[in-house]
Amino acid sequence: MAAQALQRFGRIDGLVNNAAYYTTVVKKDFTELTDAEWDRCFAVNVRGAWLCARAVTAAMKRQRAGKIVNVSSMTVPTAPPGFAHYISSKAAIIGLTRALARELGEHGICVNTLTPDYIAFDRDYDNRQPEMRTMLTAQRCFRREAGADDLIGTLLYLLGPGSDFVTGQDIWVNGGRAFG
Repeated sequence: MAAQALQRFGRIDGLVNNAAYYTTVVKKDFTELTDAEWDRCFAVNVRGAWLCARAVTAAMKRQRAGKIVNVSSMTVPTAPPGFAHYISSKAAIIGLTRALARELGEHGICVNTLTPDYIAFDRDYDNRQPEMRTMLTAQRCFRREAGADDLIGTLLYLLGPGSDFVTGQDIWVNGGRAFG
């Protein structure tokens, strides 16, 4: 991925680590989770972000500039039951962000976390728990569903020059459902 981006564009200015193992997660007590479920969640959510960040940092270091945005989840501060592996992996993303911010700051690379609230995007998943969208909407200051478009402004800020002195931060976009 990084090599292809460099070949095509000659530089890498930003990386957004947004892949997640979530919609196939089945809610269950942490004592019922299998090793495979735990490992799969961490492999996709944490190891994937680490590998992608590792792949782009050489180019960013040469440029003495770059932005890495890791995507976490509002499940970390709200901790709904039945998602121990997912919550733990998304908490690890915040830790990874802070560690990378310390290591890469001297090279002019900003590393931050974007923590969105739940966005309905997988109808099969949504249909398994139809109460969730209504419940979350009722908890927000802005009483509406969150959409992918709600993240664009914050993401552009974190990738753009306005955030050149912002690193190691976790920015919540949740319509006021919880305050950090």
